[in-house]
Amino acid sequence: MPEAYYAVANSYMVEMERNKVSALRKMKHYFNLGKEAEDNMLPCYLPYGESDVRRGVENIISVAAKVEEGGSLLEFGSVFTKPANEKGILEEKQYLANPLRKQMVIRHRQGIADFAKLAKRLDHIEITQTIPPKLIQTTPRRMGHVKPISLKEMNPTTDHIYEDRLIDLTLIEDPSFGFASIHLIAEDENGDVTRLYIYNVEQNKEAEEKLGHGSRIVLLNPYMRIGSQDYTNGIRVDEPRCVVYLDEDVGKLCRFCGTGEESVPFQCCALCKKASYCSKECQTLDWKVMKHKLICLV
Repeated sequence: MPEAYYAVANSYMVEMERNKVSALRKMKHYFNLGKEAEDNMLPCYLPYGESDVRRGVENIISVAAKVEEGGSLLEFGSVFTKPANEKGILEEKQYLANPLRKQMVIRHRQGIADFAKLAKRLDHIEITQTIPPKLIQTTPRRMGHVKPISLKEMNPTTDHIYEDRLIDLTLIEDPSFGFASIHLIAEDENGDVTRLYIYNVEQNKEAEEKLGHGSRIVLLNPYMRIGSQDYTNGIRVDEPRCVVYLDEDVGKLCRFCGTGEESVPFQCCALCKKASYCSKECQTLDWKVMKHKLICLV
């Protein structure tokens, strides 16, 4: 029961950009109900285990409290400080400071790190079990009727296939392999982010290149689904033909803000030699805020 309340509280993060005051009030309400449910649990169920969802919601409420005390949302967890005579990247691209974005990226990177450690101990591991989808995804009957859709237009609280719609996405994290689906984090044209799970695609080098950081894809008839175990939302793809890979050469993108290499000179992470950044500020934010160290040497 506590986890159900925390999941409901977590769902209000999608409203943060539209109405911060209302979303935070509802988030606090359900978070407190979750804590009360923990206190009222039978002794045989105690102690209550660690919850990633609770931890994420707790962090958002903590940041909100600092803002109410006179801080700034640009503190982004008290890590960012504005340069004296210039705008910081979080002021220029405010969507980068979205708490939901931070939560998704860190959880994705933590999953990659945990799976890598497990794979080392067991030599080889592959998780193929999954719960069948509630809805059946198909390709559009007539492409001439297909219209674009954004994440803001999709309801993140219920399972639904958006028939005759397409969504243009940029992948902002490397793919996570080893599960029944390929796990990804994607961003739409408005800077909003979503989890993405692609099934029935072979997990090999070709998929790693097509679905790597900075790649662009178009999804036809996107299926917004609610996880049956963790109750988190994300786009699920069961029909591989619903994925259109855009073959344009995007070049290097800043790992934190997504700026293209043609705009400014890039520098790579000195340790992994893989992540590239357009500025020292972005590298610092990616390391301290988005926990790049989780995947740096994986």
